[in-house]
Amino acid sequence: SCFSLYQNEKAEGIMESLLNYADAKTNVTREGEVKSISAVDLVVGDVVLINTGDKIPADLRIFEATNFTVDNSGLTGESEPVKITGVCGQSGFERPTEAKNVVFLSTNCISGTAKGIVIRTGKNSYMGQIAELATSSHEEEIQLMKELDR
Repeated sequence: SCFSLYQNEKAEGIMESLLNYADAKTNVTREGEVKSISAVDLVVGDVVLINTGDKIPADLRIFEATNFTVDNSGLTGESEPVKITGVCGQSGFERPTEAKNVVFLSTNCISGTAKGIVIRTGKNSYMGQIAELATSSHEEEIQLMKELDR
């Protein structure tokens, strides 16, 4: 039961962090103009401008980057910032978080600037899928609980 409580608390924390991103503002290029919009209003195909200190508002495919590093620790547990080059076609990585041209919702820009195209938002994002898995896990009756019910 302690483990179940821990998992529920962790899942609630993930969902709460996602909801906090809903209030965040982000800069996008729409109709040839830079506009500041709410992160929840992002749609697939929007071009997002990222600067040092910004929270990543959605999963983005980076196509232009200058000294761009992100903190993926909340997503991968990795303590070192990751340099994102914006170069696609690099092979040899097994996980999406190893790609050098993709950044994810809930990560932070540590340094540099970048432009990226929104590829996934909200619950469809990489973090959203993790949160969904964490909150939708089915409780299975463990042996100890079965014995206590006798």
